[in-house]
Amino acid sequence: MKIRLDREFDTRVRALVSRHFPDSNLGQHWPPAMTGRSHILQWQAGIDTSSGGPPARWPRNYEFTADGGMRLSEWVERRESSGAESISDLAISGLRFLRLAEEFYQSQESFGKLNILHSLRVSPDFKFLLNFPAEDEIYRDTDAIRIFPSRLTAEMSNVSYEAYSLRQEERVKIVTDVMLVHLRELRQASVDYDKLLQLVAACPVERPLIYFP
Repeated sequence: MKIRLDREFDTRVRALVSRHFPDSNLGQHWPPAMTGRSHILQWQAGIDTSSGGPPARWPRNYEFTADGGMRLSEWVERRESSGAESISDLAISGLRFLRLAEEFYQSQESFGKLNILHSLRVSPDFKFLLNFPAEDEIYRDTDAIRIFPSRLTAEMSNVSYEAYSLRQEERVKIVTDVMLVHLRELRQASVDYDKLLQLVAACPVERPLIYFP
């Protein structure tokens, strides 16, 4: 692909990000970081709650390259005071970004094999809260994932994936497969794949859901 990274491109991808990440209005976009071959949208948010939970602070970077590459970089450990985040955040961000990628590539009339790489780094004491939101926006615990604290953990996990489609069913499968690898690599977790697949498919990605422990 050959993409012209000009002012019109910046306007277009900002609108694309806002459309597929409904929590975009909870933060703000900073001026983009630019090189001759890449364009990075920088977003940052700080969320406080009246319920007494710890505030959340996190940034996202959306990178677009002149040859058609895309990358989302997101801060996962958002609450230093609690050291815990809902495992569903991984699924929801992944589903939204793949949906964004599908629209972006279709607008460029690009179809073919996609090489996907997902990297996740967390500290050894970071805690995944094993819950997922339902359509009623209530987070409920799941037994689809079991983590045993006594087992050794890694800090970094990388997953490579090849896909030929980013339709909804394929997006759900990609995200579930990636989560399976990360959970096994980072926490030696026992995962019921079919249950996890159903939970990921049911994630309400159209609303700006934010979990407060």
